[in-house]
Amino acid sequence: VALNYAYKIAISDKLSLSSGLAFGFVQTAFTAPSSTGNGNSTAPDASIGVALQHKKFEAGFSIKQLLNASVNPVIDAILYERYYNSYFNYIFRLSHALKLKSGALWNYLPSQPDNINVYSMFEIKEIFSVGSSYQYNKNISFIISANFSVMQESVLLSLIYNTPLSNTPASWTDSI
Repeated sequence: VALNYAYKIAISDKLSLSSGLAFGFVQTAFTAPSSTGNGNSTAPDASIGVALQHKKFEAGFSIKQLLNASVNPVIDAILYERYYNSYFNYIFRLSHALKLKSGALWNYLPSQPDNINVYSMFEIKEIFSVGSSYQYNKNISFIISANFSVMQESVLLSLIYNTPLSNTPASWTDSI
């Protein structure tokens, strides 16, 4: 459960500033065989963010799990550690019907390696998109999507295929 609030201010005809705030609760549940036991914990959570938009460029920064809450669903505590996101997007108009959308996302969690994603997508008439995304040292994804209007609702259908960069298992799967 979360309450979200966002506000956007036009600074000029082509420049705007957005900010947002969220407060709520996160829940962690643990289920195991009956001889081991089950657990459930709830903790408060909050996030804040800000974005700047200028014509075809947008950049933003957010802080998630702002409260560094801790839960104890069974025995050991689980820390919802604060992490940071920053991103930018730019749209290149190639013709009246074709755009190239490009950008990057950086996630920083102090106890983990940085997560960096770079993407580029061609968009045709704001309906069909095709492109790819590269996640540093992890994978390349290929994306196809279609955005349709059904009555007054928008429906987005996407197909994403992820390819690993190597046969090395993820760090959390190398031991049993």
